[in-house]
Amino acid sequence: MIEPTLANFRLLFPEFDQVDDVRIQLYIDDAIDEMSKKNWGGCWGKAVLYYAAHNLQLSIDRADGGGTGGNTSGKLTSASADGLSVGFAQSPSSTGSDSGYWLSLTSYGQALSAFANACLPRLRLVAC
Repeated sequence: MIEPTLANFRLLFPEFDQVDDVRIQLYIDDAIDEMSKKNWGGCWGKAVLYYAAHNLQLSIDRADGGGTGGNTSGKLTSASADGLSVGFAQSPSSTGSDSGYWLSLTSYGQALSAFANACLPRLRLVAC
C-alpha cells in the first residue's frame, strides 16, 4: 500500500514540482481527514494522494483563471498549435453538486473515480 506522504506525492506527481511543500501537505492532510481508511482499504493511500492532487489542481486552475474558476479544467475537447486554442468540456446541466462531474474536472479526479469503482464496496439491495 502506498502511504499518503509528501515524498510519495512528489514521486507520483512531478508536475507539481513548483508548488511549495506546505501547500501540498495542506491538501494531503485535508484528503486524509476526508477519506475513510476503513472504506478504502488497501487503496486508501493512493486515493488520498489523487484526491489531494485533484483539489490542488482545481486550486491552481482557479488562481490561473483570475479567481473566477476559469475554464482551465475539464475534459479536453479541442486544441490547436500555432494559434493556441484550447477547449475544455463543461457540463451545462451541472450545478457543481454532482461529485461525478466534480471529479471529472481533472485527470486526478478521474483516476480517483476509477479507484472508487474498483476499491469501494458496492451497496447491495437485498429484498426480504
